Amino acid sequence: MTPFPFQFFPVNADCKSVNVLIIEADAALGEAIAADVRSLGHDARVAASNADALGDLDLPPIDVLILDSSLTAAETDVLRRAAGGRGAQAHTIVVGVIESRDTAPLDLAGGADDYLLAPIAKIELWARLENAGRTLGARRRLVEREEELHRVTAELLDQSRLDPLTGIGNILRMEEDVGALHSRVHRYGGSYCVAICDIDYFKSYNDASGRMFGDEVLKTVSQTLAAACRSSDSIYRYGGGQLLLLLPEQTLSGAVRALGRMRRSIEELKMTHGGTAPPSVVTISAGLASFKSDEDLEVDDILRRAQAALDVAKRHGANNVVAADGATVAAR
Repeated sequence: MTPFPFQFFPVNADCKSVNVLIIEADAALGEAIAADVRSLGHDARVAASNADALGDLDLPPIDVLILDSSLTAAETDVLRRAAGGRGAQAHTIVVGVIESRDTAPLDLAGGADDYLLAPIAKIELWARLENAGRTLGARRRLVEREEELHRVTAELLDQSRLDPLTGIGNILRMEEDVGALHSRVHRYGGSYCVAICDIDYFKSYNDASGRMFGDEVLKTVSQTLAAACRSSDSIYRYGGGQLLLLLPEQTLSGAVRALGRMRRSIEELKMTHGGTAPPSVVTISAGLASFKSDEDLEVDDILRRAQAALDVAKRHGANNVVAADGATVAAR
């Protein structure tokens, strides 16, 4: 190799040390290149062949490949993809001889990132590695920004499915979750129940106490119901003073008992109802419906049944749990 004309050449702060794998059948030449690479502040190791290189890519991962122009474009592509890992690709520098100068465009078109002519001048090697470091740094920053974009997008997507007041799922999340569960039960068997819960005389409470206090009641009720749910259950804001519970693998009779306990837990909070309505404390009513895999029903059918059951509970004086099959648990 030609001598390096300077004792020291400054390294750009944006160019970090890179891990270099040199593929060279001539062991002496490979080690000579590796020595120059190390003298420039980078790590280097040598492989005698393409096969040896493929077995030497993970300790540590390779940033830069320096290889002979005799390798085919396909071989080069396999190496750079294997060396990069995690979907990335190693920066590839092809080394040719003076006589092969005219083949450089072909090597670059075949997937190489840069080109060197032998004998390699150390200052040219420095320049190529400097460029490789900058290129890899730019790629890493791009990957980091893409990952951050995906993270932010996922957060925004999640936020778009949460009710901002209560922090529970909104109607959009509910429609997705109920639809997915309905399809799964319909295909693989099982059952689920839906409960629509309504804060009794909620409009009267808001009119008497104000919207701010009504919001606090809604948050307290949603938190109390969520705490009473099983880990597999889900709760959603269904609009106004209504909340919807999704109860996978739950029988209708079991759901009635569970909602009866939840109804009592709300009543026992003894939140004063300041409206003109009959109850002295805040209570809820609930309507339930179930779906089994052998039934020919759509999600909208289940929701309509649950809403109809809730309407019956309200007509019976509120503070009730009513199932779509007529089973009723009245306030005590």
